[in-house]
Amino acid sequence: MDSRKRRSFSLTLACAALTLALAAALVPAGAHAQQIIDLPGEDRRLEVETEQVFIGQLNTIGWRTLGPATRFLRWIRRSSGSSDARAALKVRIAFDAQGHLHVLDPGALDPRHWRIFVVDPEGGLVRDYKAGEGDPEAALFSSRPAEFVVASDGSTVVADLLKSALRSYSPGGEPEREASLAPADLFKGVTAPNRPSRTSEALLTVRDSGGERIIEQVTLAGSTMERRPVATVWRAPEEDEGASAGLSFSMLNRDATDADSDLRYRPVAMPIQLFVPTVRYDVLAGGGIAFVDSSTYAVKVVGPDGELSRILRRPLRPKQVTEEVRSREMERLRERTESYVRTFRSQTDPDEFRGVLLEAIEDASFYPEIPAIRRLRTTWEGSLWVWRTGEEPGGPGGPIDVLTPAGRYLGTFDPEDLGDLGTRLSSGQVAFGPDGLVAYVEPGWQESLYVVVVRLLAEVR
Repeated sequence: MDSRKRRSFSLTLACAALTLALAAALVPAGAHAQQIIDLPGEDRRLEVETEQVFIGQLNTIGWRTLGPATRFLRWIRRSSGSSDARAALKVRIAFDAQGHLHVLDPGALDPRHWRIFVVDPEGGLVRDYKAGEGDPEAALFSSRPAEFVVASDGSTVVADLLKSALRSYSPGGEPEREASLAPADLFKGVTAPNRPSRTSEALLTVRDSGGERIIEQVTLAGSTMERRPVATVWRAPEEDEGASAGLSFSMLNRDATDADSDLRYRPVAMPIQLFVPTVRYDVLAGGGIAFVDSSTYAVKVVGPDGELSRILRRPLRPKQVTEEVRSREMERLRERTESYVRTFRSQTDPDEFRGVLLEAIEDASFYPEIPAIRRLRTTWEGSLWVWRTGEEPGGPGGPIDVLTPAGRYLGTFDPEDLGDLGTRLSSGQVAFGPDGLVAYVEPGWQESLYVVVVRLLAEVR
């Protein structure tokens, strides 16, 4: 291990008093006592290894499991840097309790049809079924054309945002129920990916409601949706509901005329607010959730009864946002601008697009401190993976702490030890399954993508 890595794991942090903003009241409130558990400040190094289970490829023809020859071909193409990242952007993956992996292709490969592919723990295709239809043109510009959750028994719920509907399917893929989504139901203010409940056909999501930000459970009851509040989470006073945590934009259609058959789009950039603490959450194995909603290192655990049971803390202070940090982040966003301009050159005027994005960057606002935690995930067996912010806020993430919901600190590992899986953790396209299974999506070759499934060793499951 090089000296940089060795320093990152031998660092002993001075124990300091941590002021928690316990503004996260619970819904329902209740008078339940909250246990605050202070974890060690010094990192305990964990050695993490994974065992490859299978690699699948998804393209316009369908699903196939790669053999030795095709795995070698994938390696050659990856080495040449000739993969297409766009095809993998909108694919969603999730496991059921039997270890079956469900892969939702919401039009990334073929915008006319959404399909769900179900594969067994060895990578063999069990079945695939049509989950909806999308508009090819709209799918091209929608960042989230669909979300889905998979229950323990393999039934699924798909949020069809293009058709404004929520649909459920049986474990065998047969349509069961459908509910229309009204404009107020379209998950406005969502600040984290949707999560499955793992215990029922339910969608957990974050939304702004009546001035409060809540985590809620959404289920289908016949042709209607039922919402159940799970927890109220903190929201920064400075946060703009319509702002983005990075460079984000939408395309508005310009009216085409008879004299102008070349349809163009008008780019509109979203306001940029950087380092504002947003809720990070995931579901627990036995019910309940864990979430982070501030810039401090404080993981809040809500039990199956809906009560905030404990807060897990480490003495890791958030870093202050300096002028140097501001300059580096704005330069990073400027570099991303050119990539966006190249990608959407055929849909809009490049100079206009570049100008709109650069103007949004110059007007970016910054929260005064950088959150200590970058991402939170839970494994199927129940461990919490707390991914800390790295040395460079906009760069690779820092170390990952492994905790138990009961408040035991198991250790810390470097995400680089996980290879490609560690890299994919930042994208959110990672699914944890039973028996240590973990799946992630990576770009493929010419309108295809790969789904890689590995198995974790017992200590970090």
